[in-house]
Amino acid sequence: MKQTAVEWLIEKRATGDLYFSDFLKAKEIEKEQIINARVNGVCEGIDIGGNYITEDVSKNHEIYYNETFKK
Repeated sequence: MKQTAVEWLIEKRATGDLYFSDFLKAKEIEKEQIINARVNGVCEGIDIGGNYITEDVSKNHEIYYNETFKK
């Protein structure tokens, strides 16, 4: 199983090598995980309401991330 951003930060903290740049890297890991979850979930063709979604209807995953988490 892939390591989460939080697990990665905890591991860095345990070694004593935790820097500000590590928090920026953890944010990038988290962003990648959110986008991957959306790709693997939404692009399967069914939304939360049980409606079929085509690729043309679904938003670009980067746009979704920015609209949802960069407010």
